[in-house]
Amino acid sequence: VTFMDLDKMIMELLNRYLYCQGTPMEYQKHFKKKIGKCDLRKILLTEYNNNIIIRSNKCRYLVDKEADKENSYSERCQDCQRLTNFLIQKYVINDLLAEDNMDNSDQIVKDEGQEG
Repeated sequence: VTFMDLDKMIMELLNRYLYCQGTPMEYQKHFKKKIGKCDLRKILLTEYNNNIIIRSNKCRYLVDKEADKENSYSERCQDCQRLTNFLIQKYVINDLLAEDNMDNSDQIVKDEGQEG
């Protein structure tokens, strides 16, 4: 094996594998505030670049781009994507719906106040 062969193998590995990003940073403020005891069994907290990353406890840390071609979320492994979907459904969507309901009720109160 020559240095050229070794360099080629390393480049192939770097192009094929990515470091799993865990749950998306833009949702983590929702997750960190609301994660309950029952969720703790599913998550793994790690530190990366001075950030706390929420991962699936089954995280593989690497994403194989060739094996996960059907995975459109290529920056995270399938287990972290499943956890992300679960947490978004449980916390983020509920937060958005609650905010939307509050906005609607505020508008109803304003409309009723203008009628009188």
